[in-house]
Amino acid sequence: MNIINKKDNNSFKSNLIKYRSLSEITTGLIRRDIIRGKLLPGLHVTEKNLSDKFGVSRLVIREATISLISEGLLLKEKNKYTQVVDFSKKDISDIFELRIALEVSAIKKYIELGSNKLDILKSKSVMLDKLSSRYKLNNIETLVRKDIEFHKMIVEETKNKILINVWEKLSFKVLLLLYKYVINRKSKDIELSFDHNKIVNAILDGEEKFAQDVITEHIGVVNSYLLDNF
Repeated sequence: MNIINKKDNNSFKSNLIKYRSLSEITTGLIRRDIIRGKLLPGLHVTEKNLSDKFGVSRLVIREATISLISEGLLLKEKNKYTQVVDFSKKDISDIFELRIALEVSAIKKYIELGSNKLDILKSKSVMLDKLSSRYKLNNIETLVRKDIEFHKMIVEETKNKILINVWEKLSFKVLLLLYKYVINRKSKDIELSFDHNKIVNAILDGEEKFAQDVITEHIGVVNSYLLDNF
């Protein structure tokens, strides 16, 4: 016997959708505060503290922390506390080594598929390189986020769900590092090269090895900067 009538079932589904949305929104808010340094590296967090801060139930916080642990932005010590991730120099090297491996694979697939979104990619690269050439400290955040969007477009065109999922989770760590060592520094010694047209032209040429070398060099510039300024 079905004890949930049609009306109650619709209500249950509606509440489930709302609950999931609230969980996703809360995850995004906590992620934003971690990336922007409002929740500092190494900080111990509890369900109660986060529940009070964001005004949601502990159940919602629990779901959010599970997601953020899977992204590597929160770390759960066995039978102990949960804390905001604090990267070591080796962590930075490992993150960018994986990022290069993922994007080299993505470039290969992008060329094989002959993506029909190359014009969009090219327009994005032109915009980014103009922004980089007009470099101002208050444009760093925009430049960094647009750069991530540019690379995300290449990765998403592979249609490889596992690769996309791994890259997306890794991109949150990259953003965290760029906020910590680039955006928040607002220092005059920041000299990062963002030559995106070079990547597009390499893809247009269809030379797989050359394109992979170009994107490796491109990502390596940021990696070197982070390691030098650790």
